[in-house]
Amino acid sequence: AVKDTYDVKGYATAYGSFEFLDNIIEDAESPLVTYAVQALAVPLFKSTVPQLTWGTANYNGTVYSCLNGGFSAGAGGSGGSSIGSAAAVCLGVVPVAICEQTGSSCQAPAIANGISTVIPALGTFSREGNGLYSMESDRPGLLCRDIMSCAVFYNYMRGVSPGDPQSRDVPFAGKEN
Repeated sequence: AVKDTYDVKGYATAYGSFEFLDNIIEDAESPLVTYAVQALAVPLFKSTVPQLTWGTANYNGTVYSCLNGGFSAGAGGSGGSSIGSAAAVCLGVVPVAICEQTGSSCQAPAIANGISTVIPALGTFSREGNGLYSMESDRPGLLCRDIMSCAVFYNYMRGVSPGDPQSRDVPFAGKEN
């Protein structure tokens, strides 16, 4: 799953808003999506987000939390704007989802759904092709069934991107490397 703030070639990036449903990305996509496909991942869908990623509910005001008893109106204790990606992971639809965090948009849904998240240091994952709201604090991340999946996928997602001047190559290696 790919959060609906990331550009995927041939699909709309709507940022959770009806106003952007016609925003079809024709010529480029987020390097994170490209890296995932190169690692043989198959992006199944763009996951829903609150309008302009502000808040905790999607288009119709509902959210899902595996640990909080399912659908609920309003926040329901299920977290932030990456809740669509988190629900897809916790329900077993996908093993890994690409998320984005400005405040606690990855952490809160991970906690609410009993899954793992990795939000690396600024610049580790490219922000190119993502609807940014804050150059200082927006950070891409991963939501995964378990922390080992996040660690493995981290290596495929990191790297330098020409469209993100703050991006850098930060390896995930142990002391032996």
